[in-house]
Amino acid sequence: MSAIDEVRERTDVLELIGRDTQLRKAGRLYKGLCPFHEEREPSFVVYPDSGRWQCFGACAASGDVFEYVKRRDGLSFPEALATLAARAGVQLEAPSPEAEARKARRDRLRAALAHAAEFYHRSLLRAPGAEAARAYLRSRRFDREAALAFGLGWSPGGRSATGDALRAAGFSNDELVAAGLLYAREGGGVVDNFRDRLMFPIRDAQGRPVGFGARALRPEEQPKYKNSPQSELFDKSSLLYGLDRARPAIRAAQRAVLVEGYTDVVRAHMAGFANVVASLGTALNESHVRTLRRHAADIVLALDADAAGQAATVRALDVAAAADATVAPVPTARGWVRYESVADAALYVATLPPGLDPDDVIRDDPGLWEALIRDAQPIMAFLFAALTRDLDLSRPQDKARAVDRLAPYLAGMGDPVARAAWRAELAQLTGIDERSIAARDGRRAQSGSRHGLGHRTDGPEGAPERMGRRDAASWLLGQLLLEPRRLAVVNACLRGCGQPDLSAEDWSDGVERSLFQGVRHAALGAPPPDAPSEQRLDRLPPELATHAGWLRERVAQEPALDGGHEASALETAALRMREARTRQTLAGMRAVLGDGPPEEHAALQARRQRLTADLSALNRRLYSPIARDYGRTDAAVG
Repeated sequence: MSAIDEVRERTDVLELIGRDTQLRKAGRLYKGLCPFHEEREPSFVVYPDSGRWQCFGACAASGDVFEYVKRRDGLSFPEALATLAARAGVQLEAPSPEAEARKARRDRLRAALAHAAEFYHRSLLRAPGAEAARAYLRSRRFDREAALAFGLGWSPGGRSATGDALRAAGFSNDELVAAGLLYAREGGGVVDNFRDRLMFPIRDAQGRPVGFGARALRPEEQPKYKNSPQSELFDKSSLLYGLDRARPAIRAAQRAVLVEGYTDVVRAHMAGFANVVASLGTALNESHVRTLRRHAADIVLALDADAAGQAATVRALDVAAAADATVAPVPTARGWVRYESVADAALYVATLPPGLDPDDVIRDDPGLWEALIRDAQPIMAFLFAALTRDLDLSRPQDKARAVDRLAPYLAGMGDPVARAAWRAELAQLTGIDERSIAARDGRRAQSGSRHGLGHRTDGPEGAPERMGRRDAASWLLGQLLLEPRRLAVVNACLRGCGQPDLSAEDWSDGVERSLFQGVRHAALGAPPPDAPSEQRLDRLPPELATHAGWLRERVAQEPALDGGHEASALETAALRMREARTRQTLAGMRAVLGDGPPEEHAALQARRQRLTADLSALNRRLYSPIARDYGRTDAAVG
C-alpha cells in the first residue's frame, strides 16, 4: 500500500469534516451546512463509503479528504498530504539526499528571514534611528496596533547593520545573500539590501516570512518601493500580501478584494475589512487568480482610478480567461450545469473616486469603501465603459471600433444567454444590428480568441465514485499518463456523443485530479512556468510520482490498445466513470432534497431531473448493441 493510500485509509472523512461543520445521518449518507460558503439550509453531503464529499449549493465544490484539506487551508496537494499524514501517523516516503539537502537549505533561509523580520520589527519599535519611520506611520494615521498586527519594521541605515545582526545569530553571508537580505558587491564583500526603509514582511500562505517590501523614507530615495529579489522562497509574481491573514475572511465572505499597495491592505484590515490582499507591484496574473479562486467565488479589483489602474483592470480579463483551472459550475434554470471561467463568473470592478486610493477611502469614509465593494460592477460593464470612453459613437467608424474592441470578449463568454444580453447591450450602444455583431462575434470565436469573460472550460458537475483499484477512472488516467496524446482522442469521442471534455473535476480522488492536470499540460505542450509541481509530469513530488508510476505500470501490463479499439475503449471508460459519478451525485441530491420546503430546492430539483436524463443517455450509449460489440473494451476497463 502506498503512503497516499495509507493516509486515505486512516483518515475518517466524517471525523475530518465533522470538526468544521455538524453532520447528521441521511440514509447511508451524511449532510450538513457547507463549510465553504454561508447557507441556512444544508446542501453539503458526505459519502462515507467512498470518502467523498460534495456541495450542492453555491460553491458546488467536491472531492476527497485531500481536496477538502486543500480547499479548507489553501494548500497544494503535497502540503495537504503532509498535513493528513501527520494527523494519521503515516511516514511519507523518505526524500533523496539531494531533496533533504534542498529542504535543509530552505529551512535555513526561512529561519534567516524570520530572524530578519524580528530584527526589523524590534528596530521600528525601539531604535532611536527609526523615528522617521515612526513619524511616517503617524502621518498616515497608523498606530502601534497596526505595526504589531502586521509585524512592520525598520531597516537601519548603513551598510552592515542587518548583516551584523544576523551573522551574530549564526547565519553565513551566503545564506543571507540567498535569502535576499544582503547582496554581493562587484569588488567583493556584501552589503545590506535594505537600508533606512519602512519594512513590510511578506509571508506565504502559512504565515512564514519569505521576503520584504520596503518603502523609502526620504523623497530623494529611489525606488520608492523595493521588494526582495527573486529567490528560492520569494516569487513576487505568485505571492499576495496579506493572504495569510485574509484567508478566513475571504472564505467567509466568498469575496476577495485585490488592491495595489501594502498600506491599502493594512488600512483595510485594521478597519475591519479583512478580505483584502495586494499584489506585490505586479499586475494580476494567472497564479493570483488561481490562488484567490481556492478561497472565494468573487474577486473584486479595487485598483487606483488612474489610467494605469484602468489598463491593469482591462488586462486582468485576459489573465482570468487564461487561468484554465479557475472554473466554477453554475446551475441554469433548466437544470444544466455550465462551467464558466473566473472572469465570467467572478471578476468585479470597484471604481474609486478620482485621485484616491483604497487607503484614502477607508481612512476617511469606511462606509463609502463598504458601498464601493458591495456595489462593484461586473467587469463586462466596466469594459463597455472603459473601451468606448475615447470614442464618439455618433460616428460610423467609432461604432465599428467599439464592436471590434468588445467582440473578442463577447465571443469568449461561455453562457449564451449572457452573451446574447451583452450583444444586445452593444447593439443599443452603437446602433449596429445584433445580427451583424453576432456574425463578427462568431468569427472571433472560430479564430480561437482567448479574450473572453467566459472562456469555456468544459467539465461536468461532480466527480466519479471510487470503486477500487481497477475502476474506470484509474484505468483511464493510467492510459492518459502512458500516452498524454490520448486526451485528444477521448475528448473527440466525448464531443461526438454530446458530452463535454474531460476535466479535473471528473476525478474525485485528489491524487488523480492533480495527475490529470499534469496530463492536460503535457497534452497541450509545455506547462505554464508557474504551474504547481503537482500539476507538471516533469517534476512531480515523490508521492505523486510513485502513484503515477504505479498507474502507468498497471495499464502497461495489459494488452496494448490497438488502433481499432483504442478510441472505443477510452470512450467507454470515460462514460463509465461519468455514469458512476452521476449515480452518486443523484444519491446526494436525494439526501439534500429530503428536507425543507419544496420551493427551497426548485433549482436543485431541476438539476436532478436533468442528471436523471443524462444518466439515461449514458446508459443508452454504454449498453447499446453497438457498445456491447466491443467485448474487449468491457474487459479492459473492468
